[in-house]
Amino acid sequence: MSVQSVSGIVSIPKVTVSKKVTENNRSIGHLIGRVLHTLLPRGWFCWISRGIIQIQAIIKPHKWSYWTKLSDEIYLGAMPLKNWKHIEKITNLGIKAILSINEDYEFKKQLFADPVKPEDWKKRNINFLTIASPDLEPIELSKIAIAVNYVVEQVKLGNKIYVHCTGGRARSVSIAICSLVMLKRYTLEESINFVKQCRPQVMLSQNQLESMLSWYNKNQSISNSTRFE
Repeated sequence: MSVQSVSGIVSIPKVTVSKKVTENNRSIGHLIGRVLHTLLPRGWFCWISRGIIQIQAIIKPHKWSYWTKLSDEIYLGAMPLKNWKHIEKITNLGIKAILSINEDYEFKKQLFADPVKPEDWKKRNINFLTIASPDLEPIELSKIAIAVNYVVEQVKLGNKIYVHCTGGRARSVSIAICSLVMLKRYTLEESINFVKQCRPQVMLSQNQLESMLSWYNKNQSISNSTRFE
């Protein structure tokens, strides 16, 4: 099986993720998040999660940046907010495309948070794609493929792209990691470690790691002739 590439042909052997990477993704944060996600209505969980991210971005801006530049083409971060003037700040970075890994309810306005909606980006002539995927859950392989193909397509067009979910810690991270595998010729583990180094607040669950690994092993080579599946 083969997949589309920006630069040449790269062989990707079937691999597993090392024990070190796996152990680093088992934390009390996952347990707390899972409990709250189970007990609270979705809107409340989203509000609490977003509030924590906003507070951390204020008190620890260097350790908990709202977004992170991974390469000249790819930015990774949290849900852009109108009340934080993120439309202007993001467009000033030269970003021409947005990839959102969010469900519809996550775009609803909440106390202290007014998310930028798809129509807001379109008014600015910013390319936009949203792929619905539940928080804390692994992204379906077919959706990873759609997302990665979109990122690569935008990069090939010369567009900078901002990839986000609500917190920029897991769902969007998964897509950024897989995209870098393709664009930078990283192994999956190299890409995971690189993104974690750039964005320390990354918090991938074991299921999310396994989903990325399945995608990686399914696409064992990169070719100019086809697309990620």
